Amino acid sequence: MILRDKFVGFFGTRIQLGGKLIVKQLGTKTFAASLLDRTIKTPSFRKTLMTKKILFLCTWNYYRSRFAEIYFNWEASAANLNWKADSRGLALTESTPNTISGYTVNYLNQLCIPFDPVRTPLDATDDDFENSDRIIAVKRDEHLTWVQKRFDRFANRVEYWDIHDVDASTPEEQLPLLHAKVRELVTELIAS
Repeated sequence: MILRDKFVGFFGTRIQLGGKLIVKQLGTKTFAASLLDRTIKTPSFRKTLMTKKILFLCTWNYYRSRFAEIYFNWEASAANLNWKADSRGLALTESTPNTISGYTVNYLNQLCIPFDPVRTPLDATDDDFENSDRIIAVKRDEHLTWVQKRFDRFANRVEYWDIHDVDASTPEEQLPLLHAKVRELVTELIAS
């Protein structure tokens, strides 16, 4: 709607997007609004203007996926990328901590990356999968079964990394690996 209002404000003038003429000396404001509504609803137009979404998944949305989300958003913002990350858990339980991991907090502080420590872990939903352009689970061995069990219809869209949880490796080893994987992803998106 904001785009429509902005474009309609230029009624009667030339409006170009990506070198293509969209509106030129329109006869009525109604026609301009209709044309813009149809243009905005086309997939190619929406893809050009809308922020793309990446979804990071882990077990509790407490440690690894939260780091990936926060670090990705910081890097994407610095690189002026049209991407935003969210993160969710695949297996939240009553024993899931109601905060962010201290390991994640410490590592983000070492990197001098600001973040909101208040957000609680969030459970993944169908909407999260449907509204994401890319989906990455941080460890195949842990998360493939959960994805298949809870979100089987989206299973073919999920990419898997190999970042261990604290039961298999230390955060001092894994967070730098996750940091590097997210940096690789940002570099890939910049190049695309």
